[in-house]
This record gives sequence, C-alpha cells and structure tokens, in this order.
Amino acid sequence: MTNNLHAKEFINSFISKERKGRCLALLESGEPSFAARLAHLNAFEERFIQPLPKGSPTAQIDFIYKFVDKVYKKDSCYIISEDKVISGKEIPVQGSIELVLGRAFGSILSFIPGKLAYYESESPGPGILFYKH
Repeated sequence: MTNNLHAKEFINSFISKERKGRCLALLESGEPSFAARLAHLNAFEERFIQPLPKGSPTAQIDFIYKFVDKVYKKDSCYIISEDKVISGKEIPVQGSIELVLGRAFGSILSFIPGKLAYYESESPGPGILFYKH
C-alpha cells in the first residue's frame, strides 16, 4: 500500500455514513481490498456530487478538467484503481480522465484528499465528480 491518505479521505468525505465503516475496514486490511471493490461503489454523500453537463463524453471531460483547474493548481493526481498496474501512483492530471474512462474497472482520481476527486465505475455512463468546499 503506497499511500492510503487519499483513499481514507475519499471514504471519510464522500462515502455515505452507512457504508463508511465497511469501506474503512477494507482499507485498513490493505488498499487492494478497498480498490478491488471500486467497480460497484454506490453509497455516496450526494451533497458533494458535482453535476456533469449532459452531452458527449468529450464535453464532460472538458468540464471536469476546467472544474479541477479552478480548484487545484498542481500537475499530478493520485489514482486508486482495481487495475493494479496504475493503482497507487501519482499521474499527470492531463490525461487522467481518459486513462480511466470507459475501462472495465473502477478507479478514483484524488486531486485534493477528501476535497476533490473523480470516480469512474466499470459501468457505462458518466463518472462522478466530487467537491467538498
């Protein structure tokens, strides 16, 4: 486990209180245990979800990058993913959405731990942008 601060803060901020304990227990047993369940994560704190524009995936990606750029001025983010090849790494912000979009695994891009993150499930459809002021 390289850095569970991002995962722990994601859970504490964005997972519903009903599922928070279970997710934290999985994290404590090792980041891969938590990451292995990212494909179907669905118990979120709705108040922190930022609506994405309807339309093409390109429009949504552009919106996410612009939103992130307004709040986060660094060039890298931390990825937690079912894909062990990319999980646990710092990656460039630019290209990060495309790296996880439409893949057959769940991933979290953590920009500011517990404040700004993007979640992509394995299911088709838009991911979820989280922002906690």
